[in-house]
Amino acid sequence: MIDTANILVVEDNPDFQELLTTFLIHAGHKVSAAENAEEARQLNANQKFDLYLLDVMLPGGTDGFALCAELKQQNDAAVIMLTALGDEAHQLKGYELKIDDYITKPVSMPVLIKKVEAVLRRSGQQEPDLLQTGGVILHRNTYQVTADGSACELTLREFEILLELMQAAGSVVTRTHLLQKLWGYDYYGDTRIVDTHMKNLRKKLGDACVIETVRGVGYRLTAGQPE
Repeated sequence: MIDTANILVVEDNPDFQELLTTFLIHAGHKVSAAENAEEARQLNANQKFDLYLLDVMLPGGTDGFALCAELKQQNDAAVIMLTALGDEAHQLKGYELKIDDYITKPVSMPVLIKKVEAVLRRSGQQEPDLLQTGGVILHRNTYQVTADGSACELTLREFEILLELMQAAGSVVTRTHLLQKLWGYDYYGDTRIVDTHMKNLRKKLGDACVIETVRGVGYRLTAGQPE
C-alpha cells in the first residue's frame, strides 16, 4: 500500500473514465479527470500530480503521446499509458517518452490498481516499509509482523487488514472500505466475514495494540487500551 497519490486520469470514454476514477478513489487516491488535452492542461496548471494515467487516442488534435511529452516538461511525474493500441510500435513510442508503464485495454481493475501501486513505489510515492502502532511492528515489503517483540503469524488477509488499520493512523476504517478494498469492489457477501477476521487478528496480536470496534461503522487501531 502506498501514500495517497494525486492522479490525473485523461480518458475520453466517460464510462471508462468513471470506472477508473472510482477504483482509484477506493484505493485511497485523490483523482482528477479530463476528457481531452485542454482539460488536462488546465488541471495540471493548478495542482501538482504524482501520476498521469493517459489514453493515447484523445479528441481535439493532441494525442496521449504529445500530451505526455508536454506534461513531463512541466512536471516529472510518473506516467502510465492506458490504451487499446497494443502494437509494438506504439508501445516503443511510449517508452521512448520515458513512461513508466504501458497497459493495453481491456484490463482488470484490481490488476490496474496493483500496477499503479508498483509505479508509484518506483517513483518514490511509497510509505516507509516499517509501520508501528503500540507494540505491533509491520514490515510491508517482507510481510512480517511482530507483537511485543514476538513473531506474529498472520494470514495474507489478516496482514492486509492490519496494514489498512495501521495506515489509517488511528482513524476509523469502515467495514465497507475493507470489503471493497480487500474482497472486491462489488462484494455483496456476508459482512460478518470482516468481524471474523478481526476476532482472529485480535487474538494473534494480544495486548500489543487494541483494535476498537466503532459500532455500526468499523474499526480503529490504537496503541493503548480503549476508553
